[in-house]
Amino acid sequence: MDLTVAQKDKLRLCRTEGIGPIRYKEAIETYGNATNALKAIKTKKPHLYIPSDTDLNKEIKALKKLKGQFLFIDEDNYPEQLKLIADAPPVLCVLGDASILHQPQIAFVGSRNASAQGIKLCHKLSTDIVKKDTSFVITSGFARGIDTAAHKGATYDQGKTVAVLAGGVDVIYPPENEPLYKKMLSEGCCFVSEAPVGVEPLARHFPRRNRIISGLSQVIVVVEAMAKSGTMITAQTALEQGRELMAIPGHPADSRSFGPNKLIQQGAKLVQNAEDILEEIPLLEPLTVQEKANHNQQDLFLAAEIPAKTEALEPTLLIDTEASHIDQKLLNLISSTGTEIDDLITLSGLPEAEVNAWIVEQELMDKVERQSGSKIVLKA
Repeated sequence: MDLTVAQKDKLRLCRTEGIGPIRYKEAIETYGNATNALKAIKTKKPHLYIPSDTDLNKEIKALKKLKGQFLFIDEDNYPEQLKLIADAPPVLCVLGDASILHQPQIAFVGSRNASAQGIKLCHKLSTDIVKKDTSFVITSGFARGIDTAAHKGATYDQGKTVAVLAGGVDVIYPPENEPLYKKMLSEGCCFVSEAPVGVEPLARHFPRRNRIISGLSQVIVVVEAMAKSGTMITAQTALEQGRELMAIPGHPADSRSFGPNKLIQQGAKLVQNAEDILEEIPLLEPLTVQEKANHNQQDLFLAAEIPAKTEALEPTLLIDTEASHIDQKLLNLISSTGTEIDDLITLSGLPEAEVNAWIVEQELMDKVERQSGSKIVLKA
C-alpha cells in the first residue's frame, strides 16, 4: 500500500487540527484539492497542528503492516452509500475485504446489556438474512450484546459482516471479542474506522462511529434500546440520513424495549423475522446526497484530540467486585418475559452449577421466579 503525494496530502489534511468531515469538504471546495488547502492553512493559521512527514509515514506504515488500506472519499473504492451523507469521513481505514463495503448492507444496533432473548433473536435474524440472500452484508459496531450477536449471526453460515469501530482497526474492544475478530478477518469480512491505527475507543468517539454504521446501510434495525442511549442517537441519525428504520418490539415492562417500541409508534416498521426486512428493501427509493449536515455532531472528531494511546472506554457497568459482576451479567440476560436457563448458561459463559446456585440465591431474595421449570423471569 503505497500512497501518492496527493493521497498523503488528503490524509494529512484529515489529521490536521480542527479539520473534521465538514471542514474538510469545505476546504476542498474552496481550494480545489488537499495540497492547496494545506498551503492555505499554513499561511492563514500557522499555529494549527499539521502532521509532519514522520507522523504521517508512521500512520501509513502501521496500517500497511496490518495489510489494511485507506479509502478516500473522492476515489472509486470508497463506498458510494456512505458518500451520500453530509459528514462522511474523508478517509476510512479498512482491514479485511473492503469489496464487501460495496454490497447492500443491513445494520443491527441495540443495547450492550442485551437480554438473552434479544441476543438470540438478533443472531437468528442476521443468520437468516445472509442465508436467504448472500448479496446482503450485516453491519454493526462490534460492541457487546446486540452488535456481537449480529456479527456472529452473519458469520455463522459464512455470510459477510462489517464492523465499524470507534477506535483503530487494530484495537479489539471489547477484548473478549478477539476470537470473533480473528474469525471475521479469516472469512472475508472487514473492519472500518475513521480513526488512525492504535487509537483506543473513548466515549466521545462512539456517536461519530454510529453515523458511519447507518451511513453504510440501507436499513437500520433496532433490537433493544433504553430511552436515552447511543442506539436511539443512531436511530435519529439514520432518519436524518434518509435511511429506512425498523425495530423489533419488546415487552413494555423491560426498559430495553422502550426505544424500539417508541420507534414503532412513530412509524418504524415492526420486525418479527428476516422476511419483514428483506421484503421492504426493493421498495426503498434510491438515496440522494444529503444536503443538510448534522451540525450537532460535525467536526467533533478532530485529529488533534486523538493521541497515539488514550485511556480506554469505561466499562458499560461500573462494578466493584467479581460477585457483583456476575450478578449484573446474569440479571442483564433475563427479560421480563422469561429466559431459558440453558440460554443463561450458554450466553453467560459460566459453569452450569454456578448459574443454578445463583438462581436459587435470587429466588430466596425474591428477585426471580421459575416458570415451568426451565425458564426464569424477573419479578416486578
